[in-house]
Amino acid sequence: MKVYFRKVFQMKKTSLFMAVILPVVFYVSTAGAAGTTGTTGTAGATGTAGTTGVTETTGAAGTTGTTGVTETTGITETTGITETTGTTGASGGAGPTEIDRVVAVVGQDVITLSEIQMQMAQKLDELNQRYVGEKLDIAKERLLKATINSLIDKYLELQEAKAEGVEVSKEEVDNAINDIMTKNHMDKAAFEAALEQEGYDTAEYRKTLRDQLTIMRLVARDVKSRITVKDADIVKYYNGHKSRFVHPASVEVAHIMFPAKDGDMDAAKKAADAARAEIMKGTSFEDMAVKCSGDKDAAKTCVLGTFGKGELAPDVEAAAFGMKAGDVSQPIKSDKGYQLIKVMKKTGGSTETLDDARPEIVDRLSSKEGEKLYARWIRGLRDKTYVEVRE
Repeated sequence: MKVYFRKVFQMKKTSLFMAVILPVVFYVSTAGAAGTTGTTGTAGATGTAGTTGVTETTGAAGTTGTTGVTETTGITETTGITETTGTTGASGGAGPTEIDRVVAVVGQDVITLSEIQMQMAQKLDELNQRYVGEKLDIAKERLLKATINSLIDKYLELQEAKAEGVEVSKEEVDNAINDIMTKNHMDKAAFEAALEQEGYDTAEYRKTLRDQLTIMRLVARDVKSRITVKDADIVKYYNGHKSRFVHPASVEVAHIMFPAKDGDMDAAKKAADAARAEIMKGTSFEDMAVKCSGDKDAAKTCVLGTFGKGELAPDVEAAAFGMKAGDVSQPIKSDKGYQLIKVMKKTGGSTETLDDARPEIVDRLSSKEGEKLYARWIRGLRDKTYVEVRE
């Protein structure tokens, strides 16, 4: 199965590392006084930190103001995020301060603007190159919503994995990294150099990979294991989509052209006849193509490609489909001279039987069923978890 894991690997960095993108960081150079420690709240009471206060959603002690964290929306900040409406310096002095904000809350986790920007970075570059004006604005809005939803799903899945006791060991992460290195023909030094070149922190990369493997294991257990494909559905699909399993005849064709210089078609015909005679005596078609064209690359370029019926000139098609693989035609006349063709490969038209098509049908039906089950499953996780998306 592949389709169920699509959300797992919706990472925006198209590299062998799958995962993290460098964040887009904003700075301000305003001065701010250090906040004071907030008081303990009850069921969401507000602390007294900074100028706007930190709201504790669980009734825990307010956040210490020395970290410069302030929030105005009633969600406890535990990740060192600074709200743009109330930046505070660590010591009250002037200096640049990172600013960020909470965009969504998923159970006990928060999704920040910077995290969204990390996920959007590469795709946003692509959109900026592809669109302008209103189309760009619409594309960005769609990307933002899709990214937020993807991150919400990620945190829902990781929280469910924790609740169900689904874990991935250090050894499994090591094995996954070794697989990546093997598939990309890298040793450890080359892998670490590539990590550094792409701006990855090793520990963060390992965590991201662990998260991905954890979600894969969870989805395999909770979704993939529930997929069933009935034999009646396989037969129904086959009968309703027979055209998918029909493979039309095709030929791979090579040719040698004999142009009619100064319009002399007779001379072109004689040259084609002489070349064919040499081929029949044992000279390879490819060598003859080099000899006749004077192009040393003609042995490769003489191969035109693979064609089905209706894709070649009528005379050439009639000759090609009437020959066996390895046959060389008689000279074929064209507007500009003559040509010889050789059938390199030939496949006859065929239709897969139900048994032949069964594995492909099972995969298609499993993928379709898996998408439905996954959508229902992730919707169930949302229904039982507090999820808030902020404007």
